Amino acid sequence: MGSHKLASRATLRHQLRHLQTERDDLAQRLATVTRDFDVAAVELSGAIADRRAAEARNKRLDAQLSEAVAEIHRLQAQLAERDAVTVPPMYPDTSNPTDVATHPIPLAHAQDWPTLGLRLAPPKGVTR
Repeated sequence: MGSHKLASRATLRHQLRHLQTERDDLAQRLATVTRDFDVAAVELSGAIADRRAAEARNKRLDAQLSEAVAEIHRLQAQLAERDAVTVPPMYPDTSNPTDVATHPIPLAHAQDWPTLGLRLAPPKGVTR
């Protein structure tokens, strides 16, 4: 049989007190870590709630912005329509045959045309 040394009662009591102190210290650390964890969990849940509220607010703002942009486009279209000038298509009126030119109009008779009070310059190469 092997020889072993028995520890004295005082040594065992000392080791027991030391282990109890370590146990109490670890229990205190566990309580501190648990408290810090709980505080962090509360802060995190508050941050998550704040983020969700901000996301909901952003969605509302995005919807309002989309509505405002749509209103701007509607008003721009309304303004363009209001200021639009409609020009009928250009085509000769051939309903009266006398209004249709059948031959070139000589420039020699340009002085006889009604000028409505305007003074017309003679065409190039024509002298009076």
